[in-house]
Amino acid sequence: YLLRKQEIWYSKSTFRPSTAMSIRMVNPNNKYYDVYWFNEYRNPSRIFKGPIKPKSLRSTNSYEGHVFYFTERGANPEDELWRFKVTKGQNMYIFDPVLDDTDPFYVKVKEQKDFLEQYQKNNGYAWIHHYPRPKPFLNMWSAQGIGQIHKINTEETFWNCIPDNFKNNEQASACRDEGSMEMKIEVISQEPRIFVIENVMSDTE
Repeated sequence: YLLRKQEIWYSKSTFRPSTAMSIRMVNPNNKYYDVYWFNEYRNPSRIFKGPIKPKSLRSTNSYEGHVFYFTERGANPEDELWRFKVTKGQNMYIFDPVLDDTDPFYVKVKEQKDFLEQYQKNNGYAWIHHYPRPKPFLNMWSAQGIGQIHKINTEETFWNCIPDNFKNNEQASACRDEGSMEMKIEVISQEPRIFVIENVMSDTE
C-alpha cells in the first residue's frame, strides 16, 4: 500500500528522483592513465580528476550523462584515448583497449561487471554491495505473501518483575515464566521485506 501510494505521488508531482549514481572506472592495463571529466558547458571544459593506477578500480559519485575520458599519463588533455558517458543502470566502466584479456585482474573485474549488469537486468536496480557477494550469516525470513506468519518458540520469556539481583537464580526465576513462549512474525510487505512483531515486551519491560 505504501509503495503504491508513493508511486501515485510521483506521478502527480513535478518532483523526479535524483540521477546521481555511484560509478567505478577500471584500468585493466599495467600502466598509468590520467582521468578527466568533460563538460562542454564549462570553461575549461576538461577537468583533471587525477591519475588512475595500473590494474586498479576507482569509485566516484556522478550523474547520468556525465562524461569521463582517459589520456596517457602526462599527455595533453585533448589527446583522448577512451571516453565513456555515465548511463543509467551501468555502474562499472572498463578502459578499452584491454592489452591482455587473459590477465587475472581483468578476468576478475570482467566477471564483476557481467554480474552487475545481469543483476540490474534481473531486478531493475543496481547491486550496491561488495563483490563477490559475502556468504550470508544472518537469517532472512521468507515473505511469500502479505499476512504470512512465522512462528518462533523461545525460552527467553517475559520479565514480569525486576529482581534486585539478576545473578540470583531464585530471584530471576521468580520474575519470569517457566518454559517457553511463542512469538509471531507477520509479513506486511514483500518488497521491500517488512515484518511486524506484536507483543515483544511485557509491561514491566
